[in-house]
Amino acid sequence: IQIKKNGKYLIKKWKEVAKKNNIKIKVSEFTALPTFYFDYKNLNEKLYTIFTYEMLKCGYLASNSVYLSYSHKQRDLDIYLKKCNYVFSMLNKFINKKKNYKIKSRYQGFKRLN
Repeated sequence: IQIKKNGKYLIKKWKEVAKKNNIKIKVSEFTALPTFYFDYKNLNEKLYTIFTYEMLKCGYLASNSVYLSYSHKQRDLDIYLKKCNYVFSMLNKFINKKKNYKIKSRYQGFKRLN
């Protein structure tokens, strides 16, 4: 029950943070593994990359999914969401061409590295 409650909370708050920063996202309704998806077609992979990059700078190894556990408390999610708000504001600047990133987009799927 706690995981479901936290998942619903996270999904609701992602939507609010995205709206506040004018970021178009869609979200899954699977509460045990909440996931958001950017809605920018050709820019999506770059946005996921920037999201992960900026969240790392904030101390989170994050992607567009959160694997919730019983140890997550609402306080933990609020701290994470505060960082998401900051990163979504950075993404807004990138989308509106006010900030540039010289990093390669993430790779989709697995492939050999050598």
